[in-house]
Amino acid sequence: MSDETGPSLGKNMRRLRTERGWSMVKMGDVVGLTQSSLSKIENDLMSLSYDKIVDVARKLDCDITELFREDVPFARNMAASARIAVDRGGDRKLVEWRNIRHRQLAVEVKERLMIPTYAEVTGDGEKPSLDLGDYFGERFIYVLEGIVTFHSEFYEPYTLKSGDSIYLDIRMRHILTTPKGKVAKALVITTSEDQKFLAMERALAAQGLSNIAEFEQFQRSASLRRSSEAD
Repeated sequence: MSDETGPSLGKNMRRLRTERGWSMVKMGDVVGLTQSSLSKIENDLMSLSYDKIVDVARKLDCDITELFREDVPFARNMAASARIAVDRGGDRKLVEWRNIRHRQLAVEVKERLMIPTYAEVTGDGEKPSLDLGDYFGERFIYVLEGIVTFHSEFYEPYTLKSGDSIYLDIRMRHILTTPKGKVAKALVITTSEDQKFLAMERALAAQGLSNIAEFEQFQRSASLRRSSEAD
């Protein structure tokens, strides 16, 4: 495993992948690694031989030094920046997407590093459809009120009550439901190392045009179209 304070093959492999907007499957296909091996490398649990590193650099069309580049220090001044945003409960109307009504919070803050969202899950009685996911990042869901059932492609459903929370990798498809006729409330925080994803989320939310669910659904549809065109 690498020294967290020094250059990291794993961090740079992840950086190069996210800069290209590639999934682990796509990256693995390009450099000739399985998704499992690539995941271990990105998490600094596995390294590569010198010959393989040279081969990876060639296939990524980058200088080998890019694979061992020192992390660039975070540019924001360490002193307090006076960045602050206050959201009032009745400030904005909720955006509806299937069984979820929600609105992003702190949209006035530019270059924010996370996407906080207030969500109301309504019980529509429909069968859960695993539409969210397939994007690189992480999500934290905290139930404020009511009962929420978390459905995903890898786990049996989790029932979460007020005060419960769940943290997940958003590449895993998932959806939230609540009993028919009921309404549950939750705080959802999403973050990603893909700066293009965060930038688009911030820009569209500031205009009141988008939400996390719509963007992820768009990304998946576009990906499927590209795959179909490639075939």
